Amino acid sequence: MNRAFGILVVVVLFVALMPRPASAHTFKFEQGVAAMMHVNPEDDPRASEKASLVFLVSYADYSAYTCTCQVSVVDQGKTIFTSGTLDSNPTVPYVFPHAGVYQLVLSGTDNKASTFSVSFDQRVEAGSITKRIIDSGIVVYAIAGAVAALAGIAGMMISIKKK
Repeated sequence: MNRAFGILVVVVLFVALMPRPASAHTFKFEQGVAAMMHVNPEDDPRASEKASLVFLVSYADYSAYTCTCQVSVVDQGKTIFTSGTLDSNPTVPYVFPHAGVYQLVLSGTDNKASTFSVSFDQRVEAGSITKRIIDSGIVVYAIAGAVAALAGIAGMMISIKKK
């Protein structure tokens, strides 16, 4: 009975401590335009590491939107990067210089000379390898494994004492 309870506790802890995926896309609807932003890798950019800013654009009714677009990166109110002219649904490689919250601005003009501008806030974390290891869940799995091992040893000791 105690062994079954120990195993149940280990399983519950393991499931509860497993990392869960974050939301991968941000949507905005402004000025009749629907825009989606995704940042590679995994919407979790790190300072001083290469990221890709990916945008998908359509009209609010989801019909195709053909535009000449531009992406800007704003840090504390100051524009620190502006891409060249891009086609619809641009992808822009970028390296964030430091951790913090940036504003990513997608602006453009469609073939009817209508303009739009959509901004997204993006958090950027420190780029250390230690932070990446912790975020990857390796530490969580190591702790869960250690707890499972201890529970198994405790269960074996209890069953040996009962014999």
